[in-house]
Order: sequence, then C-alpha cells, then structure tokens
Amino acid sequence: MTEFQNCIICGNPNFHNIYLRQWSSSHFVQCKNCGLIFQNPQEDIQDTQNRYSDDYFKYEQQNEENFFQLIKKTMEDFQIFSQLPKNAKILEIGSATGLFLNYVKQLGYQETGIEICQPSVEYGRKKYGVNLLNCQLEEANFKDQSFDFVHFSHLIEHLNRPDLFLKEIYRILKPGGWVNITTPNSSGWFANYYQENWRCIVDDHLFLFNQQNLKKLLTNHHFKVIRFLSWGSIPAGKSKQLKAFTDWLVKKTGKGDVMSFLIKKKKK
Repeated sequence: MTEFQNCIICGNPNFHNIYLRQWSSSHFVQCKNCGLIFQNPQEDIQDTQNRYSDDYFKYEQQNEENFFQLIKKTMEDFQIFSQLPKNAKILEIGSATGLFLNYVKQLGYQETGIEICQPSVEYGRKKYGVNLLNCQLEEANFKDQSFDFVHFSHLIEHLNRPDLFLKEIYRILKPGGWVNITTPNSSGWFANYYQENWRCIVDDHLFLFNQQNLKKLLTNHHFKVIRFLSWGSIPAGKSKQLKAFTDWLVKKTGKGDVMSFLIKKKKK
C-alpha cells in the first residue's frame, strides 16, 4: 500500500476523511489546504494494472468511437494541431485501442502510444498499424525532449504518483512543447451536489483534482496553463432542452464533470 504523509501539491500534512458512507474501504481524504481529494492509503500500481485485462479491452473496444469523438472535439476546441510543426512527434499515454493514434498518423504526424492493457495494444497494432508500447511511461525510457505534444485523457486520476508522472512528461517534452490533460473536475456543480454519489467517485480513481489545485500541480512542474475547458452535465436521456442548457452553462462557467487543460513546457 502507498500512504502519503503530505499533500503532493501543497505539502500540507493535514487531511480529513470524506465519502465515509459508501467508500470507507477506499480511504478517500481531502487536503485541508488545497482541497485535493485522494485515497490514502491507496492500492499499489500492480493492483491498478490488474484491472486492465480482457474486460477493460472489451469496454474500450465497444466505446472507442465515442471516446475518440470526445478527444477529437477537444483537439478542435484547443486548436492544438495549428500549434504543432509539420512532422510533430505525438505521444498518447493511455491509448486504449489506438484510434486517436491512427487519426494523428493519418494527419501526417509521427505517433507513439503507451497502453498497459496488452489486448488493447495487440488490437491497435493489428487493426491500425500504430506504434503502441505495452508498458508504463517510466518504463519506456524515452530520450530527453522526444515529443512535441503529449496527450492523456482520464489517466492522471488513476496514477499513484501524478507528481512524478508530470516530472517525466516535462523531461521527454521538447522546449515549448504542448500537453493536453483531461480528468474529472471535483469542484464541478454535480460533484458538489452528489458528493459521494458523484459518478466519478470510484475505487480506481486515486486522485481527484479541481481547477485550482491541478493548475498548482502543473505550475509546480514548470508548465504554463494556456487554456482551460470544462464540460459534462446531466446524462443523456433527460430533457433535450434541459441538457442543452446545462451543457452550455457548465462550459460557460467551468463547472462541468470533466475539465481539460492545454499547457506548455516552460524553462525551469
């Protein structure tokens, strides 16, 4: 088990327990200073990796088009491809079936993906012919300043040490390189309303950030936040008019279930 004595963002040693009615076995706590929500203690990385087996692959395969369209929309909203050089090297971490890698490959970029689910890696290599590695980021041993753009969606909340992960991202990113991070937003309206019944409170979410503390973590690791987006409101199937309004409102206010940062590497 991994146990933290201090907050990985602000260094504060004082936490309080939360979500005790349903999630006492997962040990969710919240930093009294910056509001970071995380499991303490939490499962080891090997336990996390064991979740990514055949069942996970089937889930990703069934939903790959929906997930890809969300990522593509985020790329369009951030206009990221207009920021990149012609033959940019792109790394996606948590590539699932490799559909996004195939997309950037078709655009003429040099693609590399990392995925810990072996069946997903085999599928992506075979179906799309993309460059997929079956390992963790730290095990890939990329050279310094290897990539122009790094993308990871709904990944950082699953990591034991997101701070060390970002340190490695900084190392492998070229000067002035770009990163896109998408993750649940713990200060969104629905997170505050539903509390422990919020749909993003699950066993394998080890860290849950809000806009302020994730920005602080990013700046701690020498990244500059360029733009912030948020989305995600009531589920589909409700009133179409109400959903359209709430979708618009959370985007306008930054209080949706999901948040996404476009960041850039700064000099230390």
